[in-house]
Amino acid sequence: MRIYGFDILRGLCALAVAICHICIWSDYASPHIVGTVSVTLFFVLSGASMTIAYAERLKNGLPYPNFIAQRLFRLAPLFWLLLLLSGRAFGTHFYQTLFNASFLFSFGLSSNPTILVGSWSLGIEFLFYLIFPLMLMALSKKTAPFIFCFALVMQQYYASVADPAARDSLMFFIAYFFGGCMIGQSFLQPFRMRGCIAWPLFTAALLNLLYICTHADGITFLGAAGAFLTMHCLALVYLAGHLNVAKKVLWVAVVMGDMSYGLYLLHPYVYHALRIIPGLQENRPLWPFMVIAVSIATALMSEKYYEKPIRNFGYRFLKIRQYK
Repeated sequence: MRIYGFDILRGLCALAVAICHICIWSDYASPHIVGTVSVTLFFVLSGASMTIAYAERLKNGLPYPNFIAQRLFRLAPLFWLLLLLSGRAFGTHFYQTLFNASFLFSFGLSSNPTILVGSWSLGIEFLFYLIFPLMLMALSKKTAPFIFCFALVMQQYYASVADPAARDSLMFFIAYFFGGCMIGQSFLQPFRMRGCIAWPLFTAALLNLLYICTHADGITFLGAAGAFLTMHCLALVYLAGHLNVAKKVLWVAVVMGDMSYGLYLLHPYVYHALRIIPGLQENRPLWPFMVIAVSIATALMSEKYYEKPIRNFGYRFLKIRQYK
C-alpha cells in the first residue's frame, strides 16, 4: 500500500534539507533548524511507513533476517556507491569507510564516524530497523500511549543532558519514530479522513511548522516547546497520510517519493560538481535552483536505473517473497 501523502511530505523534507545545505554552503543564510526538523519528520514517516509495510508481514512469518535484508537493499546501494566515490575507500580511511558501510556508526564507537553529508541519520535509521520488531510488540492499544509518553520523557531527558551539537543518537528521535509507528498502526484500520478536511489541515500545519522554524528565536527541543514540536510533527505526518491525491497528479507524488532518498544523499555531490563549471556559481539568483534541479534529475535516474534494479535483484537472489 503506497500512501501518496507520505511521498509528498517525504519529498518536501528532502528538498528542505537540500535547500538548507545549499544556503549554508553558498552563504545565503543559515537555516539549520529547518534541516533538523525535516530529519525529525523523516523518522516519523519511517516509523509510519515501516509499520504499514511490515507489521502484518512480520506477524505472519516474514523472517527477521529477510526483513533486515530488505531494508539494507533499500539503503545500501546508493550509500555504498557514494562511499566509494568519496575517495576514502582506500588508504588511511579504509577502516572508517568499512565502519560506515556496516551502518553501525551510530553505536558511538568512533568519535568521527560519518563520511557522507547527512549520513548520520541513516545510522540511526538502521538502529531503529534492528529494534523495530520490539516496537511492534509495544503497539498494543492499551500500552502504546503510555510507552509513547515514556519515550517522549526519555527523549526530553536525553536532549537536556546531551551536548546540543550531538544529536546523532537514537534517543534524540525515539519518540518521533515510535509515534510514527502508532500513526502507521492507525492506518491499518478502516477509518479515512475526508480529503476536503485533510488538505486544509495539512497545509495549515505545514505552514505553521515552517513559520516556527524560520521565525522562532532559537527553537528548542526541550520542555514544553520540544513536546509541542514532537506532537506537531506527528500531526503533520498523520494528516499527510490522509491526503486524497487526484489521479491526474499522482505522478507528482510518485516523483517526490522516488527522488527523496537520492536527493538527500546526492545533492552535496551535485553542488560540488557544478562549482567546477566556471561562472555558474556567480549567477546567485539561479544557482540554488540549478543545484536542486540537477540533484532531482540525478536522484530519479539513480532510483530508476541503479537502486531499483539492484533491490529487485537482491530480493530475487535471497528469494524474499511477500507475506500476505
